[in-house]
Amino acid sequence: MVDLQYYGLPDLGIDIAAPTAWSFTTDDEVADAVFSADEAHGFRTNVALTLDRLDPPTPERFEQIITELPEMLAERHDNTEVHLDRRFAQEGMPAWLVRYSWRPDGAAHAVEQVMALIVVDLEQGAVVQFDASTITPLADDHLRLVQAMLGSVRPFKDSDS
Repeated sequence: MVDLQYYGLPDLGIDIAAPTAWSFTTDDEVADAVFSADEAHGFRTNVALTLDRLDPPTPERFEQIITELPEMLAERHDNTEVHLDRRFAQEGMPAWLVRYSWRPDGAAHAVEQVMALIVVDLEQGAVVQFDASTITPLADDHLRLVQAMLGSVRPFKDSDS
């Protein structure tokens, strides 16, 4: 069993549990917060969290985005294979999940990815993008951890309250 620790991310409006052995930073050029496993097979499994805004902040805009994303992913990588595409609710927050894989040219292993969009504040149009990446040899173990992390997401709770 892996030990998980909750992290409060008030700028994103969420709390999330992550493996205690993984590194954590909010000092990343691409994402607002990143959790990373130790390197294995030349790859560091990671979960990147980014705050995005719906414009306009409406349920219809969220539906439009999740309808367009699978096609956008297919355009990004020629050999994208979608394994799962579904809507769900995370702690009462509307959400969408896609699990897909693709193989970079000349790479020894396919990249396994999980992307989720979680509406943390519809009135403000705040959406957290949860992006997880691993490779096939690590997928069995790491995708279970990624699923646990995604399942742990909850609205931010100020520890002082």
